[in-house]
Amino acid sequence: MSRGGAAKPASVAEWSPVGLRMADGRVLAQGTVGLASPALVALPRRSVFVRAVRVPNVSEEVVRQALQYQVAQLFPVPAQDLAWDFALGTHHDAEGRSASLFAVPNATLQQLTEDLQARGLKPYAIVPVALGSMVIASRLDLASCAVVERLPEGYGIDLIHEGVVRASRTVADDADLPVEVSLAMAAANVPSGPVVGAGGLGGPGIDRTTELGVLEALATPEALELDLHLEHPERAAERARRKTRARVRQAAMLAAATAVLWTAIGLDISDRAAARAQAEARWNARLAKLRKERSSLEARFATARRLSNALDRAFEPAQRVSDVALVVAEAVPPSAWLTGFTVERGRPASLRGSALDNESVGSLVRSLTSNGRFREVRLLFANRMEVEETPVVQFSVGAHVVGNLPLLSAEKTVRGRAAR
Repeated sequence: MSRGGAAKPASVAEWSPVGLRMADGRVLAQGTVGLASPALVALPRRSVFVRAVRVPNVSEEVVRQALQYQVAQLFPVPAQDLAWDFALGTHHDAEGRSASLFAVPNATLQQLTEDLQARGLKPYAIVPVALGSMVIASRLDLASCAVVERLPEGYGIDLIHEGVVRASRTVADDADLPVEVSLAMAAANVPSGPVVGAGGLGGPGIDRTTELGVLEALATPEALELDLHLEHPERAAERARRKTRARVRQAAMLAAATAVLWTAIGLDISDRAAARAQAEARWNARLAKLRKERSSLEARFATARRLSNALDRAFEPAQRVSDVALVVAEAVPPSAWLTGFTVERGRPASLRGSALDNESVGSLVRSLTSNGRFREVRLLFANRMEVEETPVVQFSVGAHVVGNLPLLSAEKTVRGRAAR
């Protein structure tokens, strides 16, 4: 789209052979000046052909190339005598999406161009006025509806379906508006939907009213993002050629700059390679020295760690002998008594004693087995005998105390390796 170098239009108006209709309803006759450049100029409904088409879900450039071959079959005017553009709808599915194809005879564009030149106006873009109704429906979140506006000569009716313009027409001032809207929907095969009155239009048959006018909607960010512009094919081709020439010049300049840059880079790489070789030699020597120092420090650290582990095991054992003795004493049932208890660092514990029956011995073994402080609890022996005519059971139980590590195991391992 030709945007006249501006980020947004300075003014908006609808053009017709009679003059320019402003958003507030005023009409500027031919030869008068009342707009600021660049002006977004809308073409009336009677000057623009509208067709709704189905296109695949591809880029706009690919869609434009595909539509070039359909324009001749869709409009009653030869394709070479038309200027056309399209707007894509937001609704899409696996089969594609809807699009509105707009076309205007070149003769109408020539008359419009001469009128704008006489007024000293530069066009920001030339669009169909029905595009504003498409924006209004989008703002109201309506996929299908009829947008109606009041015109000096009657009413403008735009039918929106799947987010795009399906049909656009003008009816007389004395026409039955609800009937005309119903007939237009039936003719365009548009499902019945709400009728929206633009520019505050209300009355019979109007379901919703919006203060935003159709012309005003053309200047909104949503309309400008559609990037639609109806221009003469020769001017469009010339603009494309200028754009291509500009890209070629830019590419040539970039190629020359790239050659100079690569030459400079090559020289710089050669200088840096020599400097890098010298630096690598210095750093390799320093790295070898640091690695030797690191090996010495790691050996000292390993020795300190072994000493630290031995001290931790000496002063902070996993289980103190007094705690183990207390747990064992509490596990002995009333019908049994201990005659000996042996436990030392790094060795299994040994319990010896007597009981009045085998059940008491079994109770002691089960109690120690279920205690998390011991593992591999087993009964070493249990012998029945009589003491002063009283039957008793002498037993011995062995168990590993969890975490009971030898104090000098690490040092013995080191000495053993040194001896080998």
